[in-house]
Amino acid sequence: VHINARIALTPGKVFELGKNAKGPIRQNLTIEELARETSLKLLPFLVIQTDAASDGLLRNWPAPNLGVDKHYCYAFQWFSLVCLVLGLTVWFSWLRPYFKARAAKEETKK
Repeated sequence: VHINARIALTPGKVFELGKNAKGPIRQNLTIEELARETSLKLLPFLVIQTDAASDGLLRNWPAPNLGVDKHYCYAFQWFSLVCLVLGLTVWFSWLRPYFKARAAKEETKK
């Protein structure tokens, strides 16, 4: 059998709220756990087939989301914080002392 494939390291673990429960569907299954449960000798990597599906097997591997949408949100968040700090700096450094001095000047005139 000849296949076109790529070798991938073991998938990373995702955040989980509890212990990894045993069962047919798991969130973080390692190759070592699968080898221990099935009594098979497995190599420590994955082979992901990339050629055409002529044998009838479904190879719908979702590509990782490398979109920049979340980066736009982070940029908006940081620029908003910069604008807030800049506004507070202008207020407390220049405008507030100016208004205090002006109010004190008006009180001395009375």
